[in-house]
Amino acid sequence: MIRCGVIWLYLYNLDKFKQFFNELSKRYDLTIYYEIGDNIDYNDFPLIKFVQVKQVTYPPILCVLERIYNHYKAMKDNVDFILIFSKGMHEIITFCLKYMIRVPIILRLRGNHLREFEKRKANIIKRFFVRKGLRFIWSKFDLIIPISDKLKDEYREKYNLNNLTESIYNGIESSLFDDNKTNGRKTVFGYLGRMMPEKNPETLIKIFNECKNIKFIVASKNEGNYKFPENVEYVGWINRKRLSKEVYNKCDYILIPSDYETQCMVVLEAYLTNTSIIINRLALPYDIFIHGYIMNHNIDEWIKLIKKIHRENIKVDSNVREIIMKQFDWVICVDKFQKLINDKLIEVK
Repeated sequence: MIRCGVIWLYLYNLDKFKQFFNELSKRYDLTIYYEIGDNIDYNDFPLIKFVQVKQVTYPPILCVLERIYNHYKAMKDNVDFILIFSKGMHEIITFCLKYMIRVPIILRLRGNHLREFEKRKANIIKRFFVRKGLRFIWSKFDLIIPISDKLKDEYREKYNLNNLTESIYNGIESSLFDDNKTNGRKTVFGYLGRMMPEKNPETLIKIFNECKNIKFIVASKNEGNYKFPENVEYVGWINRKRLSKEVYNKCDYILIPSDYETQCMVVLEAYLTNTSIIINRLALPYDIFIHGYIMNHNIDEWIKLIKKIHRENIKVDSNVREIIMKQFDWVICVDKFQKLINDKLIEVK
């Protein structure tokens, strides 16, 4: 079996990709190389081997060099190709390993580094590194597989990369989401996601306060410690296995006021549960049709629409579950992922 080495420095957020990696491990001899492995149940990944690489943190320059060397020692003669998920440091380590171990490098592009740095108002040195340094590194990878058409178009336009492939979603575990709504109740609106600036939480709070007679359900970590009015049922951060029962099937519409979304999995989850969406035009995914309402960033218009929907009790039957399953189910997406990788491995031999 072909040996795949995955560099994933900190395992704390690996659960989000559990189904993807478990599906991939049925196709490759998969090993994840990591530095920190707190808060993870390794039993959730039965076919995957985990190898801990010595962690180094200081001083900065020597830290990078030692990280590269430690990964080289762990991976040399043990992998046929390396898979990484874009995160900055992962790319630097892997760029060097490409010439030390001499195996193909596959980059899974899952975020816009440039946009993130600009949002943080990064200094000129960091911006130069992202624009020039990472662009050079990315150009040397064998394949870059973007997570969505939006991300693919952004990187093609900004960086003129020739190794970008078609976009492939991580996929969704369709079996976790069902349509089991209660009939006859008034329209309920929901929000799922982080309360970070790019998600426009201030918009949500104003909507909640201006629509006091309308019920909202919020599933979030509430990073900004916002205070919700009494018409909001705050349920905290919900495990994906319970989202359908505790959020989606209690809602008729999901609000997505974000300024930007790379993949917007909430749209897929909503459609699998026959839930419509109200989405900011700036957050629109290119590769998913929209069943609901597309809005400009005008809070008054959002409030007006929500009040109208609630007053007239407008319910929309999306009825697109089968379409989503055929296009975005985990297995289908990993099949596409595997084909791209295997074609490249044959090409470079």
